[in-house]
Amino acid sequence: MRRHKLEIEDSLEIEKVLAKAEWGILGINNSEFPALVPLNFVAHKNCVYFHGALAGEKFELAKKHPQVSFLVVDAYAQLPSYFFDAKAACPATQLYKSVLMKGRLRMVYNDEEKASALQLLMEKLQPEGGHEPIRADSELYKNRLKGVAVIAMDLEERSAKFKLGQDQTESWRENVCRQLAKRGCPVDHQTLSEIARLAAEAKSVR
Repeated sequence: MRRHKLEIEDSLEIEKVLAKAEWGILGINNSEFPALVPLNFVAHKNCVYFHGALAGEKFELAKKHPQVSFLVVDAYAQLPSYFFDAKAACPATQLYKSVLMKGRLRMVYNDEEKASALQLLMEKLQPEGGHEPIRADSELYKNRLKGVAVIAMDLEERSAKFKLGQDQTESWRENVCRQLAKRGCPVDHQTLSEIARLAAEAKSVR
Protein backbone atom coordinates (compact mmCIF):
# COMPACT_ATOMS: atom_id res chain seq x y z
CA MET A 1 0.00 0.00 0.00
CA ARG A 2 2.80 2.43 0.86
CA ARG A 3 4.50 1.76 -2.45
CA HIS A 4 1.23 2.59 -4.24
CA LYS A 5 1.10 5.94 -2.43
CA LEU A 6 4.44 6.90 -3.97
CA GLU A 7 3.10 6.63 -7.51
CA ILE A 8 2.37 9.95 -9.23
CA GLU A 9 -0.03 10.31 -12.15
CA ASP A 10 -0.17 14.10 -12.34
CA SER A 11 1.25 15.00 -15.77
CA LEU A 12 2.19 18.51 -14.66
CA GLU A 13 4.28 17.14 -11.77
CA ILE A 14 6.04 14.73 -14.12
CA GLU A 15 6.75 17.51 -16.63
CA LYS A 16 8.35 19.59 -13.86
CA VAL A 17 10.77 16.78 -13.04
CA LEU A 18 11.68 16.31 -16.72
CA ALA A 19 12.18 20.05 -17.20
CA LYS A 20 14.45 20.30 -14.14
CA ALA A 21 16.60 17.18 -14.62
CA GLU A 22 19.61 17.72 -16.88
CA TRP A 23 20.35 14.05 -17.56
CA GLY A 24 19.05 10.52 -17.20
CA ILE A 25 20.07 6.92 -17.80
CA LEU A 26 19.13 5.20 -21.07
CA GLY A 27 18.78 1.42 -20.82
CA ILE A 28 19.42 -0.45 -24.08
CA ASN A 29 19.32 -4.19 -24.67
CA ASN A 30 22.54 -5.86 -25.71
CA SER A 31 23.42 -9.44 -26.60
CA GLU A 32 25.82 -9.70 -23.65
CA PHE A 33 24.97 -7.12 -20.96
CA PRO A 34 22.34 -4.35 -20.91
CA ALA A 35 23.91 -0.99 -21.80
CA LEU A 36 23.28 1.91 -19.42
CA VAL A 37 24.10 5.28 -20.96
CA PRO A 38 23.99 8.65 -19.12
CA LEU A 39 22.61 11.30 -21.47
CA ASN A 40 21.49 14.91 -21.50
CA PHE A 41 17.95 15.11 -22.81
CA VAL A 42 14.94 17.27 -23.46
CA ALA A 43 11.34 16.08 -23.28
CA HIS A 44 8.85 17.60 -25.72
CA LYS A 45 5.27 16.48 -26.19
CA ASN A 46 5.41 12.68 -26.55
CA CYS A 47 9.14 12.47 -27.31
CA VAL A 48 12.47 12.57 -25.54
CA TYR A 49 15.41 13.81 -27.59
CA PHE A 50 19.12 12.97 -27.24
CA HIS A 51 22.12 14.11 -29.25
CA GLY A 52 25.71 13.01 -29.85
CA ALA A 53 28.29 11.98 -32.42
CA LEU A 54 27.20 10.25 -35.61
CA ALA A 55 29.37 7.23 -34.76
CA GLY A 56 29.62 5.47 -31.42
CA GLU A 57 28.60 2.41 -29.46
CA LYS A 58 25.44 3.85 -27.95
CA PHE A 59 24.02 4.94 -31.28
CA GLU A 60 24.88 1.64 -32.95
CA LEU A 61 23.13 -0.18 -30.10
CA ALA A 62 20.16 2.16 -30.42
CA LYS A 63 19.76 1.23 -34.09
CA LYS A 64 19.90 -2.50 -33.33
CA HIS A 65 17.77 -2.45 -30.18
CA PRO A 66 15.28 0.44 -30.41
CA GLN A 67 13.02 -0.69 -27.54
CA VAL A 68 14.47 1.14 -24.52
CA SER A 69 13.82 2.54 -21.06
CA PHE A 70 14.92 5.94 -19.78
CA LEU A 71 15.16 6.78 -16.07
CA VAL A 72 15.37 10.27 -14.60
CA VAL A 73 15.99 10.81 -10.88
CA ASP A 74 15.76 14.13 -9.04
CA ALA A 75 17.51 13.56 -5.70
CA TYR A 76 16.40 15.34 -2.54
CA ALA A 77 17.72 15.13 1.03
CA GLN A 78 19.40 12.04 2.42
CA LEU A 79 17.94 11.19 5.83
CA PRO A 80 20.50 9.60 8.18
CA SER A 81 19.42 6.82 10.51
CA TYR A 82 19.91 8.95 13.65
CA PHE A 83 17.05 11.20 12.54
CA PHE A 84 14.83 8.30 13.65
CA ASP A 85 16.83 5.95 15.90
CA ALA A 86 19.81 6.45 18.20
CA LYS A 87 21.39 3.08 17.38
CA ALA A 88 19.88 1.18 14.44
CA ALA A 89 21.08 1.92 10.90
CA CYS A 90 17.87 0.59 9.32
CA PRO A 91 15.87 3.87 9.09
CA ALA A 92 18.43 5.63 6.85
CA THR A 93 16.82 6.60 3.53
CA GLN A 94 16.92 8.96 0.56
CA LEU A 95 14.11 11.22 -0.64
CA TYR A 96 13.64 11.60 -4.39
CA LYS A 97 11.45 12.04 -7.43
CA SER A 98 11.84 9.61 -10.33
CA VAL A 99 10.31 9.23 -13.77
CA LEU A 100 10.59 6.03 -15.80
CA MET A 101 9.82 6.13 -19.52
CA LYS A 102 9.62 3.31 -22.04
CA GLY A 103 9.50 3.64 -25.79
CA ARG A 104 11.14 3.17 -29.15
CA LEU A 105 14.15 5.01 -30.51
CA ARG A 106 14.38 6.41 -34.02
CA MET A 107 17.13 8.34 -35.73
CA VAL A 108 16.08 11.88 -36.64
CA TYR A 109 17.05 12.68 -40.24
CA ASN A 110 14.65 15.55 -40.92
CA ASP A 111 16.60 18.80 -40.56
CA GLU A 112 13.61 20.72 -39.22
CA GLU A 113 12.97 18.23 -36.41
CA LYS A 114 16.68 17.92 -35.70
CA ALA A 115 17.14 21.70 -35.42
CA SER A 116 14.02 22.04 -33.28
CA ALA A 117 15.22 19.29 -30.89
CA LEU A 118 18.67 20.84 -30.52
CA GLN A 119 17.19 24.30 -29.92
CA LEU A 120 14.90 22.87 -27.22
CA LEU A 121 17.93 21.23 -25.62
CA MET A 122 19.83 24.53 -25.64
CA GLU A 123 16.86 26.38 -24.11
CA LYS A 124 16.79 23.82 -21.31
CA LEU A 125 20.52 23.61 -20.56
CA GLN A 126 21.48 27.21 -21.46
CA PRO A 127 18.32 29.21 -20.68
CA GLU A 128 20.25 32.50 -20.58
CA GLY A 129 20.70 32.31 -24.35
CA GLY A 130 24.00 33.66 -25.64
CA HIS A 131 23.79 31.93 -29.04
CA GLU A 132 22.02 32.29 -32.35
CA PRO A 133 18.87 30.13 -32.33
CA ILE A 134 19.29 26.81 -34.12
CA ARG A 135 17.24 26.69 -37.32
CA ALA A 136 17.43 24.32 -40.25
CA ASP A 137 17.67 27.21 -42.73
CA SER A 138 20.41 29.06 -40.82
CA GLU A 139 23.72 29.45 -42.69
CA LEU A 140 25.49 29.05 -39.35
CA TYR A 141 23.97 25.64 -38.66
CA LYS A 142 23.26 24.01 -42.04
CA ASN A 143 26.52 22.07 -42.19
CA ARG A 144 26.74 21.60 -38.42
CA LEU A 145 23.38 19.83 -38.38
CA LYS A 146 24.74 17.23 -40.78
CA GLY A 147 27.58 16.44 -38.36
CA VAL A 148 25.49 15.71 -35.27
CA ALA A 149 23.19 12.80 -34.49
CA VAL A 150 19.79 13.33 -32.90
CA ILE A 151 17.70 10.43 -31.63
CA ALA A 152 14.05 10.63 -30.64
CA MET A 153 12.49 8.29 -28.12
CA ASP A 154 8.79 8.00 -28.97
CA LEU A 155 7.10 7.31 -25.64
CA GLU A 156 4.83 4.33 -25.08
CA GLU A 157 4.69 4.30 -21.26
CA ARG A 158 5.52 6.76 -18.50
CA SER A 159 5.35 6.38 -14.73
CA ALA A 160 6.63 8.34 -11.75
CA LYS A 161 7.34 7.88 -8.05
CA PHE A 162 7.87 10.65 -5.52
CA LYS A 163 9.29 9.70 -2.12
CA LEU A 164 8.86 12.89 -0.12
CA GLY A 165 6.95 11.76 2.95
CA GLN A 166 3.48 11.71 1.42
CA ASP A 167 3.16 8.05 2.47
CA GLN A 168 4.22 8.80 6.05
CA THR A 169 2.44 10.03 9.18
CA GLU A 170 2.19 13.66 10.20
CA SER A 171 4.53 12.99 13.13
CA TRP A 172 7.13 11.50 10.75
CA ARG A 173 7.02 14.60 8.55
CA GLU A 174 7.23 16.93 11.55
CA ASN A 175 10.31 15.11 12.83
CA VAL A 176 12.02 15.12 9.43
CA CYS A 177 11.23 18.78 8.80
CA ARG A 178 12.58 19.76 12.21
CA GLN A 179 15.81 17.83 11.59
CA LEU A 180 16.25 19.19 8.06
CA ALA A 181 15.69 22.77 9.21
CA LYS A 182 18.34 22.26 11.87
CA ARG A 183 20.86 20.79 9.40
CA GLY A 184 20.13 23.56 6.91
CA CYS A 185 21.87 22.42 3.71
CA PRO A 186 20.60 23.88 0.39
CA VAL A 187 19.04 20.55 -0.59
CA ASP A 188 17.37 20.42 2.83
CA HIS A 189 15.54 23.70 2.14
CA GLN A 190 14.35 22.38 -1.23
CA THR A 191 13.19 19.18 0.43
CA LEU A 192 11.31 21.04 3.17
CA SER A 193 9.46 23.04 0.54
CA GLU A 194 8.42 19.95 -1.42
CA ILE A 195 7.39 17.97 1.68
CA ALA A 196 5.14 20.84 2.76
CA ARG A 197 3.67 21.32 -0.72
CA LEU A 198 2.87 17.65 -1.31
CA ALA A 199 1.43 17.23 2.17
CA ALA A 200 -0.82 20.27 1.68
CA GLU A 201 -2.01 18.99 -1.71
CA ALA A 202 -2.71 15.54 -0.25
CA LYS A 203 -4.90 17.15 2.43
CA SER A 204 -6.79 19.23 -0.11
CA VAL A 205 -7.93 16.20 -2.11
CA ARG A 206 -9.18 14.22 0.88
